[in-house]
Amino acid sequence: MDDEHANVLFKLLEDEKYKDNSFLIYALSKFKKTENKKNAIVFAINELKQPNHSNEVIANLIYVLQKFKALEAKSVIASFVNFPKNYKRGKASIDKEKFQFVEDKHIRKVAQKALAS
Repeated sequence: MDDEHANVLFKLLEDEKYKDNSFLIYALSKFKKTENKKNAIVFAINELKQPNHSNEVIANLIYVLQKFKALEAKSVIASFVNFPKNYKRGKASIDKEKFQFVEDKHIRKVAQKALAS
């Protein structure tokens, strides 16, 4: 994925069918243009604030923020350092039986690594 296809990628990620597609989310990390990076950062922060994403999607969202060194995301990422111990946002909580593609300890490691960079 390159910057020429940024609009298409963001349109796909707006669609509920593709919003949790970890491949598309990972593709956000490939952008080079500043404008596209900023849009990817805003998207990733907003999605991390939403409940019930799979562990794989959470890991990829944090990776995007780490890759772009998004300082504005530090507070959001910090909430995942103790994942899933305090993983409850608003009225929803994650369905631990459904979302075990990536282990919880991996989420904690990815969050710690992102905060350290």
